[in-house]
Amino acid sequence: MKVRFAFVVALTAFLLSCFPTTSVNLPAAAQPSGSVAGTVVIPSVSNNQVVWNGIGNALVYVGSSLSTTTVAGGAYLLNNVPSGSYNVTAQYSSSGSTSHYAVYEYNTPQPTGILVVPSYVTLVQDLQVVPNSMASPNSSILYGKIYHSNKVTPYGGLTIYIRDVAYVNSNPFPYNVLGSTVTSADGSYAFQYDIDYRYLTLTTGTTVDMKYTNGSVFFLMDDFGIMHADAYTLYQ
Repeated sequence: MKVRFAFVVALTAFLLSCFPTTSVNLPAAAQPSGSVAGTVVIPSVSNNQVVWNGIGNALVYVGSSLSTTTVAGGAYLLNNVPSGSYNVTAQYSSSGSTSHYAVYEYNTPQPTGILVVPSYVTLVQDLQVVPNSMASPNSSILYGKIYHSNKVTPYGGLTIYIRDVAYVNSNPFPYNVLGSTVTSADGSYAFQYDIDYRYLTLTTGTTVDMKYTNGSVFFLMDDFGIMHADAYTLYQ
């Protein structure tokens, strides 16, 4: 009996040595996960105000490896997001190239990210996708309010022009008219034109007759494509 047992053990060892062995890693327990939801919006101008409308087919990134696409109206929902902290960004292109982009922007200080809690839906505030004026003609937006020379009283019903800035003897001079509008009762104005990356000024005529609240008579419109600028008249 002992001889037979020893023979079986030896035979088994021999057979095992003839075949390669493979280690198998058993799957770890599934990591707790939650969901992320929100809306991607894009700006436009209506009645001297900037309005934000939901946009479909925008890409939303949660962290560096998770993404989804918005439906019509700008809504998105991303499930099975492992719990933890993430930065959320959005990107939108209407022409096949990256013509709009944003990083979790809105009118309050930018947060560092969101916290995803297991079995809960984390609601993200609207992702405002800022137009890239260098890639999107006629998408740049300039908006703000105009005040009387006392810098306090809103100036409603005033026709204002947005102009390029030229230099004469090193002095800024209003040049080509890019657009015009009449301010609302509360002094609000908003332009949406092809005003990408250039020096601009607001006037009521052909001379420098307005200043911005920072004291300058002109400013640089950068390629982010949206800028707020309050101004006051010098002579009215």
